[in-house]
Amino acid sequence: MRGILYRTAEEYDKAIPDYSRAIELNPENYRYYLERAHINSHPNVEKYDQAISDYSKVMELKPEEAGAIYYLQGYAYRKKGDFDNAIFIYNKAIEKKFLCYEERGDAYIALGEYDKAISDYDRSTIKSCS
Repeated sequence: MRGILYRTAEEYDKAIPDYSRAIELNPENYRYYLERAHINSHPNVEKYDQAISDYSKVMELKPEEAGAIYYLQGYAYRKKGDFDNAIFIYNKAIEKKFLCYEERGDAYIALGEYDKAISDYDRSTIKSCS
């Protein structure tokens, strides 16, 4: 698919329409939503709301991947500056045994909740996101 080549070449403005068209043709293929979400959450694109929506669709289509997708969705919320939702989503990732303590700690720092951040950073030295 051309979208993969465009993404690899960092031609995101060309990749997004290709993935959108692929979704129109095959709306049950979670990979198209996932790829488009990755592009939209890239720092050069910053379409975090679209990324969050696409990650939600991936979870709907592929619920067994929820831990990893929550982690990615939490990143999009954090980059967008929505730290409360980032923490909420990171909590869901952690519930799914996807350990994102360092990332959640970063969101706590942004909110000025330093004790919670330190606690998460301490946990992250024991276990990392995986």
